[in-house]
Amino acid sequence: MSWLNVIKQTAIVGRMATNANLWLQRKGTKQNIGNVFTSKPQNLSSIPIQVPQEKFEEYYNFLAEFYADGRWFELSQGSLQQGITNKIVENVLKDFERGKYTRRRKYSDKLDEGIEAMFQKTIKMMKLTGELLMTGSRKRIREGRNMLRYAKDLEQSFDRGR
Repeated sequence: MSWLNVIKQTAIVGRMATNANLWLQRKGTKQNIGNVFTSKPQNLSSIPIQVPQEKFEEYYNFLAEFYADGRWFELSQGSLQQGITNKIVENVLKDFERGKYTRRRKYSDKLDEGIEAMFQKTIKMMKLTGELLMTGSRKRIREGRNMLRYAKDLEQSFDRGR
């Protein structure tokens, strides 16, 4: 990589990203390839990406939307297990910086707060329903236990920082 490319480039991908603040899931299935994380996943093969702090939210929103639309799968390689390379990610980010890809969704802090509140309410309702199933029904004890376990997993998910 020449110094001219480094100067023009806003996002740094791969080994050059010494202070990475985003990670993409490198290998996986159609459903999880290209998943975006804000902290390094422990047991997953990932691609580190370093973006300027002032543009972090813009890049995170773009990568999350790119993942949600399933566009990483279109660019992935492999037959049994799909994978994306650093070069593919670099090309996508360069195209994003040049304006080839545009965001179709509008994000706002107010929307994020509303979704977070509904998420917390859903977890609370799952816990209450799980408790009710475990104590009120002999036939549904297993379902209640599974519901409580799933609610606990949701509280401790990767990007929640807990």
